[in-house]
Amino acid sequence: MDYPLISIVIATLNSQNTLSGVLKSIRKQTYPQNKMEILIIDGGSKDETLDIAKKFECLVIKNLKTDQVYAKHLGWLNSRGKYIVFLDSDEKLADKNSIREK
Repeated sequence: MDYPLISIVIATLNSQNTLSGVLKSIRKQTYPQNKMEILIIDGGSKDETLDIAKKFECLVIKNLKTDQVYAKHLGWLNSRGKYIVFLDSDEKLADKNSIREK
């Protein structure tokens, strides 16, 4: 089966306490990992958020306006996928097939 690229956009700002859980839920997906790109749109985090993003091999984009709506817009502008999934920095995918089946 030919899987399209999926872009997952996550707006962050000092999200070290929740971001790992979100990224782990993405990495557990049955959808091919090489067909997902994860974009972290960061509003200037001063904690370990960016280190966590790098650990999970995410593309980090600076959000100079720090606004969450603008972060989603930046994610949309920078995504390469055929489909885009927007997640909050504290939102986990409930099922390992969430992306494959939706």
